[in-house]
Amino acid sequence: MVPPELCQVLPGQIAKCKLSMDQTSGMIKAAARLPKQNTELISEQGSRLLGLDNADGLRKFFPPVVPEMITVTGRLLPLPSLQYRNTRRLLPSGGQWNMVNQTFIVPVSLHYWTYLHMMNGPEDEFHGIDSKFANLSEMMGKCGIDIKPIVHAFPPLGINLRAHYEPDIHKKIKYIMDKVREHQLKNNMNVKQLQLLFIFLPRADTALYKAIKKYADTELGVQTLCMVKKKFQGPRGADQYLANIALKVNLKLGGINHMANPDSLGIIEKGKTMLLGIDVTHPAPGSDATMPSIAACVANTDQRCGQWLGSVDKQEGRQEMVENLEAMVSKRLKVWASKNGSFPENLIVHRDGVSEGQYDTVLKTEESAITMAMEKAFLNSRTQRKAKFHISLIIVGKQHHTRFYPTNKVDANKKGNPLNGLVIHRGITSHVYWDFYLQAHAAGVDSAKPTHYVVIKDDIKLGVDALEKITHSLCYLWNRATKSVSICPPAYYTDILCTRARCYLRDEVDETASGASRTVWALPQEEIARTMYYI
Repeated sequence: MVPPELCQVLPGQIAKCKLSMDQTSGMIKAAARLPKQNTELISEQGSRLLGLDNADGLRKFFPPVVPEMITVTGRLLPLPSLQYRNTRRLLPSGGQWNMVNQTFIVPVSLHYWTYLHMMNGPEDEFHGIDSKFANLSEMMGKCGIDIKPIVHAFPPLGINLRAHYEPDIHKKIKYIMDKVREHQLKNNMNVKQLQLLFIFLPRADTALYKAIKKYADTELGVQTLCMVKKKFQGPRGADQYLANIALKVNLKLGGINHMANPDSLGIIEKGKTMLLGIDVTHPAPGSDATMPSIAACVANTDQRCGQWLGSVDKQEGRQEMVENLEAMVSKRLKVWASKNGSFPENLIVHRDGVSEGQYDTVLKTEESAITMAMEKAFLNSRTQRKAKFHISLIIVGKQHHTRFYPTNKVDANKKGNPLNGLVIHRGITSHVYWDFYLQAHAAGVDSAKPTHYVVIKDDIKLGVDALEKITHSLCYLWNRATKSVSICPPAYYTDILCTRARCYLRDEVDETASGASRTVWALPQEEIARTMYYI
């Protein structure tokens, strides 16, 4: 036996535990290499690192390993044109566009709002906050949002975090949120009438953020938007930061920021096709064995694909298949019917996070649950009882190591990545399933990571070209930003909803069970759940 203090940890091992914020930041910086650097590392060092450069024994049984990467043929999809309220055809450039002088398609009204300022001490006093909010109000007005000044019924509130010595951040935030409730009730105003509560944080703090969202969503029942004070104060990129806040505010309160021109969305434009995203998130490495997994699904409310409402539920930990999927899909169908007057005839499902070995299980369990939800909805409908519906099911894969590097400079952006809109459906795709790789976004410094889409069921008969075009266009309907994203919104929004729902989980000591821990779970209040609160 060797004492641990005399041992050395070998570098390059996989970390099987949850990383801290600093470790995660360091990992991202280390991995952010230019495409040219990546290709050189793969070609020049790949064989050596795998032990294949001098493997004489292997050559007796296997052909030699060629260090060069294989070449495949791809094509660029046309860019979709976008619409704002005052612009009917806005063409993106390089996967992004400018929102200057643009008005949201459906802007909201914000009349009842206020802010909560959390401080660590006197050094965190926020001077000039009124002028900053005047700038934010002006930006929202330019986007079309009808915003009113803070009303006297909702006076701002400042709270010193250090003044409350409770070490448990959840209990501390619960105390603060109770103070918010008392603060509003003293002014004879029901806190439920508060449309939005801006919260200024002294720093970027994950635990603080999660605690705020838990109690605001599940107990207070109020929409919140958290901001780090320094970012809101800072002059650098101020207009862009304020515009991003306006995007979130409009979504949270039920608005639609922009939409694609109808000819870009194919079958979706007819208003009879609902898009459904499904995902399951599991406990972090090292978590307690009793910690549950979180399942979520989101769906668009109409053909504009601007509002995506969702359902969440907890289930047995590490179980990938969604247990209560039929009920969750039924809720989404009822919302669609309430907005459109009838149930959708087509359902395009984007299932995130399953491996190839689970495709058959998805078809046997989840596809059956979705079909059952559709059958019951049609059976209970007076006008659609005898109508037929069709389902297409697509697996969205993000956890892969496939990368594409352009062979010609004309096909590359300034960083050396392929131009956004690249689709590959030959050469490296499956011989069993219909699949394709799509890079819809314009990557930054690091190598662009395409998303892998695998069609395991297609009753709608979408066709290769139509599905690739629809998927690409959807990536421009990520309403939280003015750029295309790498993953289509049904899968992306579901992933974010799962992350938000994990904020509602926490371990508490059960005093009636001899100090044993128990997982406490709460759902967002009904008023919150009917919105895009998770944005």
